[in-house]
Amino acid sequence: MSWLLFLDESGHDHKSMPYEVRGGVALHASELWPFIQQVQRLELASFGTELHQFKMELKGSKLLDKDRFRWAAQGRLLEDEARRSHCRGFLTKGLERKPPSRDEFTAYGQACLENGPGDVWIAPNSQGNAFRRGNTEKHYPTSDNRGGRVSAERSSILA
Repeated sequence: MSWLLFLDESGHDHKSMPYEVRGGVALHASELWPFIQQVQRLELASFGTELHQFKMELKGSKLLDKDRFRWAAQGRLLEDEARRSHCRGFLTKGLERKPPSRDEFTAYGQACLENGPGDVWIAPNSQGNAFRRGNTEKHYPTSDNRGGRVSAERSSILA
């Protein structure tokens, strides 16, 4: 019986991170590939693309940077397809060294928070175990202070 144990700490600089995150995952070897596929589906559902195509990676300190919270809250909660489209624009303009639009910043911020490590990426029917400490709230502030919710599509990916 083989298990993969991954532990991570991020956000301890008390400067750019609004939350400290400590978490870990223990996955049985037979669950590793389904877990990787689930994370890839979540990335695609949130950003509309694979970040490695834009020379980027999923990294907690970048996903939960205080700027991402500000960007996500500066506009209305975007529908899934609009968020993905604007995210691709944000990422493309980053490679082209062009300034993204306000909607592109908003979309990228919302996508980052949807992928943030404060949420566990393991489906309830998985054989894995998750350990976490940090902000697990599935809302984030929006400009009208009503709070955003995790998209229905993301919820179905995680279910």
